[in-house]
Amino acid sequence: LGNSTRSAHAKYFLGDMCERGDGVPLDLAQAYMWFSLAAVTGEELFVRSRDSVARKMTPEQIEQLKSIGYLAQ
Repeated sequence: LGNSTRSAHAKYFLGDMCERGDGVPLDLAQAYMWFSLAAVTGEELFVRSRDSVARKMTPEQIEQLKSIGYLAQ
């Protein structure tokens, strides 16, 4: 695996940890951000994970991501 592939996998695993609260506080907004960074590669698993966590988020979490530029206004 190249460095960029390993980096994307690391970001995916951080997102997974945040989504499940595994070793870190459960935080869907953080999970979305990590999955989004991994999804830049176009890898289907990363894109599906990002989209899945977005469906679980509250309106407040979505607004939080919009305010920092992770979601379009």
